Amino acid sequence: MCLCLMSLVDSKQKSFADLGYEGVDLSNQGRFDEALMLFLEMERMQPLDAENLVNIAICLENLNRLDEVERYLQKATKIEPKREDAWSMLGQVFIDSALVAYSKAIKLHPKADMLYFARGNAHQARGDHYSASADFLQATKIQDSNYQAWNNLGSAYMSLSQNEEAIQALRKTLTFIPTHPIPLTNLVITENRVCEWSRKYKHNKLLRKALHEQLAQRRSLVVPFHAFEFNFSSDEHKRNAQMWSRTVEEKVAYLNRFEPGGSKLAGKGSRLRIGYLSGSGFHNSTTTARSMRSQFSMHNRMSVDVYCYAAQGDDGSPVRAAIKRGCDKFVELQGKSHQMMAERIRDDNINVLIDLTGYTMNMQTEVFAIGPSPIQAMIPFMDPRCEELLEMKMELMEMMMMMMMMMMTMTMMETMMETMMVEMEIEMMMEMMMEMMMEVVMMNILSKNEKVRRITSDDEQPTRRELGFDDDDIILACFNQVNAHAVVVCPDNRTQIMPLQLYKIEPEKRGVDPSRIVSHEQFPREREFRVKGLADVFLDTPLFNAHTTAGDVLWSGVPILTLPGESFVQRVASGMVKSAGMQWMVTRNLLDYEELAVALIQRKERAKSIKGRLEDTRDELPLFDTQLLTEEFERGLLMTWEVHEAIGAAYNIVVSRLGADRNIFPDGKVAS
Repeated sequence: MCLCLMSLVDSKQKSFADLGYEGVDLSNQGRFDEALMLFLEMERMQPLDAENLVNIAICLENLNRLDEVERYLQKATKIEPKREDAWSMLGQVFIDSALVAYSKAIKLHPKADMLYFARGNAHQARGDHYSASADFLQATKIQDSNYQAWNNLGSAYMSLSQNEEAIQALRKTLTFIPTHPIPLTNLVITENRVCEWSRKYKHNKLLRKALHEQLAQRRSLVVPFHAFEFNFSSDEHKRNAQMWSRTVEEKVAYLNRFEPGGSKLAGKGSRLRIGYLSGSGFHNSTTTARSMRSQFSMHNRMSVDVYCYAAQGDDGSPVRAAIKRGCDKFVELQGKSHQMMAERIRDDNINVLIDLTGYTMNMQTEVFAIGPSPIQAMIPFMDPRCEELLEMKMELMEMMMMMMMMMMTMTMMETMMETMMVEMEIEMMMEMMMEMMMEVVMMNILSKNEKVRRITSDDEQPTRRELGFDDDDIILACFNQVNAHAVVVCPDNRTQIMPLQLYKIEPEKRGVDPSRIVSHEQFPREREFRVKGLADVFLDTPLFNAHTTAGDVLWSGVPILTLPGESFVQRVASGMVKSAGMQWMVTRNLLDYEELAVALIQRKERAKSIKGRLEDTRDELPLFDTQLLTEEFERGLLMTWEVHEAIGAAYNIVVSRLGADRNIFPDGKVAS
């Protein structure tokens, strides 16, 4: 008690700003009772400071003093009516009150389906998808025609990764509203997850119709990143993204605009100050965090300072801890509004701000629309409107998908579209050096993979027999319609798959002995690479390629057989295979795919030889060289800044090196 009193006495000698910094640090450490004391002292000094009132509310919420939370948030919104974070928190408080009210109403009217539906929505808003799914399911049991409950049940199942259940619920929804874009897009996304493509062409037609209906109303159909799954044309991708960005621009139009920070080098010794913003908070559950965990520490501190901004709280994972150690400054932004995030980044004088979330979950597009830094980048997610540019690169430079595209722009652009992406018409492609946008192209890599992910302890190596295989089996990883024929033609091979219901039905239809299909649940991450490494060949799915899995499989020493299609999601694996120096494993058509698969299966020694070569050479592949990627990426940023300082306009930059396209089979021979 004496220590607390002494702390309070000392606090009175500190400035308002000093108390604020100390309070935020305590809050980030979870010491909310101590932080609250400082924030209350600040309230006595400046009772009308809205940000401090919000900080008090955050502490009170974590201390479960909910009645007081509402009072402080109401005060904050009266002082600053446009304060987004205060309104958002207030909404959460009301959600908690709503849950109590709905529960009482259900006790009075237990057969009212819309009460369960409403409570399910409240649970969904709080992120409690399990409770939400239970309420939506109960609503459908009471009233089978409640299509809203069916739709939201499907969404809840998607969030819980219960894909089969989600598909059933969403298909039921479409029996009532057959062309509604929301259940339709969610259904196709979920079907892709389990390789359920029996209705793909029908759904593609409906999706294209829905897209043009939305575009006619100047609205987007779906998040641009997810649109890659729908086989739209390059122009359709671009128009969908334009409408999405227009909506984002409208959302931030009311916010206070300001000049970006970082217009001059502010780092020690005039180093470039790079900021990485993660909407998912660098959580272990995200591919980006796992793949980039070492990159932040590998930057050259003679040239750059590295700031990391986390929009979500600490998940307690080793991945996030490693990232935090690897940067010069780690800033917690959980609970902050887009305006407050942008202001903090501006005040830190970040020269180049990099979006690590893109259009995926917990996106922070609004922050980039505000424009806190003079140069902003989206990485490593493919931009919807650069697909036609990518096609040109494939044709003219034979680079396939080895390149990683990063769009960089100056904040002088007038619209969100110009702030985040390259806008380029097909007929203008040959004039790309004259474009108003900046493009940085890096060779060899689409998604980065880390060598440190490999497990070296021999005692963790699983055996084939442990997983249900014989020592002389040829193991095919994955499963699709073409490899079903390969399994029939080659009766000595066995297939390792995820335990999806579809995979239990389809093989039997094609006369495949079910005992030859071995399924496993997901393995812990530390064991996953060992298990994948037992496979002899990975058969990629042409309609929707392996993405992160492709990198994992190659690092595990397993060659990938793939067939590129027309869209981004159908070309990812081919880029990674070429980056691994195995160009001949990229086939031209379904017949080639099947013939090469059969050849690899029938010639066991050849298949094992190919795998052995990949295992021997993977340490030398640029695809897995995190340090090399970091150096080239950093060089691109430094070149970008030099252009910015020299001419104040966008310019195209290519970071390249000799020997970028190597082949581990120099004689060009194939497995035939």
